[in-house]
Amino acid sequence: MKTYLPFFILTCLMITGAHGACLDNIASKNILINSPPKEMIVNTQNRLYFYSAPEEDCKIKDLFVVNSDHLLAYHESQNFTYVSYLSDKNKITSGWVHSNGVSTVAPQNNTQDVININDFLVIYKSKSPILLGSSSKKFNSWAQKSRLELSDPSLAGIDENNWTVSFDGGYVGLNEVDKSIEGRIDNDSETYLAIFNISGAGFETYRGISIGSSWNDMLDKYGKGKGIVDGQSCLSYPYFWMKLTFCKKDDSVREGANKRGNSSRLTQSFHFFMFEPIFSPVNALNQPI
Repeated sequence: MKTYLPFFILTCLMITGAHGACLDNIASKNILINSPPKEMIVNTQNRLYFYSAPEEDCKIKDLFVVNSDHLLAYHESQNFTYVSYLSDKNKITSGWVHSNGVSTVAPQNNTQDVININDFLVIYKSKSPILLGSSSKKFNSWAQKSRLELSDPSLAGIDENNWTVSFDGGYVGLNEVDKSIEGRIDNDSETYLAIFNISGAGFETYRGISIGSSWNDMLDKYGKGKGIVDGQSCLSYPYFWMKLTFCKKDDSVREGANKRGNSSRLTQSFHFFMFEPIFSPVNALNQPI
């Protein structure tokens, strides 16, 4: 009996950002954007402090990372790099650090089943991908180039800050940009890509998993034994504050009124989620890591 993949979920928790009085100076800086962000590791034996802007005078007291901590690097400016860090207490802190205190994570020999930032890219009809968490401005441009017809935005539930945009084969959720992520995306964007829900053909993950893929194909791509059991029929692959989840569902094929056919598990949909934490965020400026 074959086992098939019904959907997969990408989840990202956005918690806190490092902000300070120096933020007004950022607009004048020449900032290089990393897209997608790079995974980095702290390489200094001393504390690596956060800065609220890429200037020496903007150091944040008591906010630092230490040797071997892993980070995601989003921007670069002169001798500083803008990073986000997930602590053991599941707090996300974002800010600038000295670039000489971090280095790029070396690729592992067997990378087939090692989750990375590329696994949070969505591909449509083999065209250029879009990264979960991108600004709505970038998403709209991607949809236009991909010839994906979008509906007018509609409010998502009772939250006036979240919007839903539908298209043939699924929908996306656009959430309002707040302090927790504004340093990572376009400064003039008011919303960002928070949900990508797919139920039609043409969409796939970076590793080629799509609606109709078998469960074994997914395990071959992402690694057996690497996932965390999530519910009765799901596996999750964590990466920093993000989570990639694959789920399967039974679908019994019937022949006639009382005759049951072969039972199989069919792919029905897959989902990319990026949402605010279910617990209260903390102020990174007042909380040491």
